[in-house]
Amino acid sequence: MADSPAPKIYNIAAGQAFLPCLVETLLDGEKRRALFGDAALPDFEILLPTRRAARDLAGHFLQAAAANGQNGILLPHILTLGDLDEDAPDKEAAFLALSDVPPAIEPMARHYHLLTLIRAWAEMTGQEGTGGEVALNPVKLSALAFDLERFLDQAQNEDLDWRKLPTLAPDELAENWQQTLNFLKIITEAWPAHLAENNRLDPTDRRNRLLAARAAQWREAPPTHPVIAAGSTGSIRATADLLRVVAHLPRGAVVLPGLDMAVDAPHWREIEKTVSHPQYALAQLLAHLGASRAQVDAWPGSAPQNHAASVLGLALAPADMTADWAAQHVSDAPSAAVKRFTNAHLIEAPEPQAEAGAIGVIMRHCLTHADKTAALVTRDRNLARRVAAELKRWGIEVDDSAGAPLANQPMTNFLRRILACAASGFAPVNVLAVLKHPRVHLGQARGAHMGLVRRLEKRLLRGPRLAGGLAALRAALKSKMAAKENAAQDAGLDDLLARLEAAFAPLMALADPSPMAAHIEALLATALALMGAAQSGASIEEGLFEGEEGRGLLS
Repeated sequence: MADSPAPKIYNIAAGQAFLPCLVETLLDGEKRRALFGDAALPDFEILLPTRRAARDLAGHFLQAAAANGQNGILLPHILTLGDLDEDAPDKEAAFLALSDVPPAIEPMARHYHLLTLIRAWAEMTGQEGTGGEVALNPVKLSALAFDLERFLDQAQNEDLDWRKLPTLAPDELAENWQQTLNFLKIITEAWPAHLAENNRLDPTDRRNRLLAARAAQWREAPPTHPVIAAGSTGSIRATADLLRVVAHLPRGAVVLPGLDMAVDAPHWREIEKTVSHPQYALAQLLAHLGASRAQVDAWPGSAPQNHAASVLGLALAPADMTADWAAQHVSDAPSAAVKRFTNAHLIEAPEPQAEAGAIGVIMRHCLTHADKTAALVTRDRNLARRVAAELKRWGIEVDDSAGAPLANQPMTNFLRRILACAASGFAPVNVLAVLKHPRVHLGQARGAHMGLVRRLEKRLLRGPRLAGGLAALRAALKSKMAAKENAAQDAGLDDLLARLEAAFAPLMALADPSPMAAHIEALLATALALMGAAQSGASIEEGLFEGEEGRGLLS
C-alpha cells in the first residue's frame, strides 16, 4: 500500500493535560466522527509510549464516564509501543505468529553471561593484577557489563551498523581504538553468536523487530478500525517508522505532545540542528514523517499555546538565537512583556534541603485549593526525593513518575549493609548497622537480641577498633570473661558473636575470585540466617522476597 498524500498529525499544546484532552475529544461523538468517521469508542486502537501512560489513559476514561453519570464504559484497545507481544489481543495472534520473532533473553541472564564474556576477555588480554589477583573483581565486572548493556541498547535504539565501528576513530588514535574495538567484540561478535545459538534476542532488538513487523503489516493491509499513536516523540528509530505508517493510514492519526507551534521559522531551523534542545526529538520526528509544522493541526479541544509555554520556549532558545531575546522584548509592548512573567518566580535557595523545603511548601499551598494540582518537573532525582520527603511530613503522598530506586528499598538497603560489613572486616559501625536492622534477630526474641547488641556496643565496640574482625572481638571478649568480670552477662555476648559468625560463614567462605552467582547465593544465605529465617526453614522467596518490593528485587 502506498502512503496517503498527507500525514494526519495533530498536536496538544504544552501547558495543558495531555491525556485528559485526548480523552475529552474521543468521548465527544461529534468530534470523534469528524476525525475518524463513524466508529464506536471500543473500535479504536490507541498506542502509547509507556505502561504508565496506558494505565493513566484508562483511568481518565473511567473518571470522565463517572463525571457524566455513567457507572461503566467500554474502553478502546490501549497498547504500549514497547509491549506489542504482551498486550496483543486475540485478533493480533496471527500477526505475532507470522512475525516469527524469537523470544527475548531474560535481563539477568544477559547480565550474567556478559560477565562471563568480560572475564574471558580480561584473562585473554592479561587484565590481571600482581600475584594472580584479578583486577576485574565482581563489582568491576558487573559495572562493565551494565555499561555494555546500556551501549548495546542505545545502539539498537538507533539501529546502528556495527560494521562501521572500525572507521570511527582518526588515524592518530588507531592504537587506542584497536584496544577498544577488541573489547567491543564482546557485543559485536561473541554476544550475537550466543543469542543465535540459543534462539534468543536482546529485549530492545526484539521490540524493534515487532514494531517493524507491525509497520509492514499495516503498510500492506491497513486496519479498518481507527488507530491513534499518542504521546510519543519517536526517539527510537523503529517507533518513528511505525508512527510514519500510522500517520498515513486511512483512519490513523499521530498526536504529538507539546510541539512548539509559536516559534518562528529561523528559530525552528536552529532547533532542528540542536541535539540538546527539548524540541529536537519532535523536529526529527516531523522530518521522519515527511511533514512540516504547517501540516500539524491542533487536536480538537486543545487550547492554544499559553504565555508560560511561550516564555519557556524563548528561555530555551538555541545559543545562536539568544541574541533575539532583546529584539523579542523590544517588539513587545512593555505591559505585554511584564505580563508574561506575572506568575513566574525565582527562588535562590542557600542549600539543597532549603530548595526542597521551598518547593514542598509551594506544592502544599497549591493543594489547599480544590481546583488546583501541582507537579514538579526535574531531572535531579535527589531533589525529587527530598521534595517527596518534605511533602510526606504533611501526610501528602506523591506519585513519582520515575519510581522509587530499587537500591533504596528496605530489603536492598539491608543487603547492602551485609556487604558493607563483610567488606570492612566487621568494622564496629557496620556490625552495629547490621545487628540493629529491624529484621535481624539471629533466631532470638527481638527484645533479648537488642539487649545483647547494646551490651556488645558498650563492652567491645567503643574506643579503639580491634583489628582482626570477629575473631578479634571474640578473643577480646574471652579475655574479659577470664577476668571473671560480668562473666555471666558476657556469656550471652559470646553466643551472639558465634551466631553472627555462623550467619556470615557463607560469605566469608567464598573463594576469590568466585562467580557472581556464588556471591549472590552466599549473600542471600547470610541474610536469611541473620533474620532467623534459616532456622524456621523458610525459602529465599518466603524470607526475603515477599510483597511488591521483594518481587521487584527478585526479578
